[in-house]
Amino acid sequence: MNIDTALANVDALSQPQAAALTTALIARHKLLKDQHAARITALVTVGSTVKIRDNMRPRTLCGLVGVVRSMNGKAAEITLDERSAAEHRQQQLDGIPLAALEALDSAQSFAQVVDFFLNHATIEDLTTLNGARKRRIEALASGLTTGDQVVVIDVRPKFLAGLIGAVASVNKTDRTCEVLLDEASTDRVRWLRSPKYTVADTTKRYPLRLRFTQVLITGRG
Repeated sequence: MNIDTALANVDALSQPQAAALTTALIARHKLLKDQHAARITALVTVGSTVKIRDNMRPRTLCGLVGVVRSMNGKAAEITLDERSAAEHRQQQLDGIPLAALEALDSAQSFAQVVDFFLNHATIEDLTTLNGARKRRIEALASGLTTGDQVVVIDVRPKFLAGLIGAVASVNKTDRTCEVLLDEASTDRVRWLRSPKYTVADTTKRYPLRLRFTQVLITGRG
């Protein structure tokens, strides 16, 4: 159906039917708004250059530009560029909502895949694409070596996602690695007071044993 056919059908509706269309109208507006917001957020990746959007509060952060250092699915840590750091008098920003970020350097092929996911993929397509996504992560993770800088991803409990560290050892047989978290990430685990992840006050770099697919390589050792 196109807009002309839809208009003709609307002209033939009963009064209750015309009134009931309000529900569909509101739902469609919300869907389009959510899709637009989801697309902007989905293009933000670790390593991408981003700008803080006008929906950020406090507004003094709006317009600042930097590179995403880590992210956990909800918020990101950003290293500001020289100009923004001088303006804000601070180089690192943590806890910036992904919904407040806009990627400035997204590859066209990546943007096209995101658009397909959001606007065209069926449930069956999503299942197939998710399998391909996992295989791609697995393939790229095969090159993990000692000394690589990494960000923790796809892990339970979720509070570990976004932590930063360096690979201390690699077990190629079971495809796991030991990651020594940096001091800031170690402090974050310590403050959470999780009974499963107890960090002594004297520990500066906390070790985590993770699967290859649970780390994102951000720098080579």
